[in-house]
Amino acid sequence: MIWARVPGLFAAIAILYGVLDRKSSPIDPVLRSLITVRVSQINGCRFLIDINSAVLAKRTGSMNKVETLERWRESELFDNKEKVVLEYAEAVTYTAGRLMML
Repeated sequence: MIWARVPGLFAAIAILYGVLDRKSSPIDPVLRSLITVRVSQINGCRFLIDINSAVLAKRTGSMNKVETLERWRESELFDNKEKVVLEYAEAVTYTAGRLMML
């Protein structure tokens, strides 16, 4: 895992996550968790998927959204605001991934 080879990167990511997921954030906690889980899914990081999914389940009170997040477009569990946020998060993540490959 990259964290073991580059511990400074892990520390930086942990600090960034703490800033983004702070209690005073203007972004709803469930939306923040939806974003972190979906981006983790796209990037294929099992470690972050597990951690972020647990937080999402705690914030929503069930595993329903966690279990259907990869198919959010077809699910009625997600409201319009959540779908817009997920669409944006996917667009940014896929674009960033393509740019990194250049």
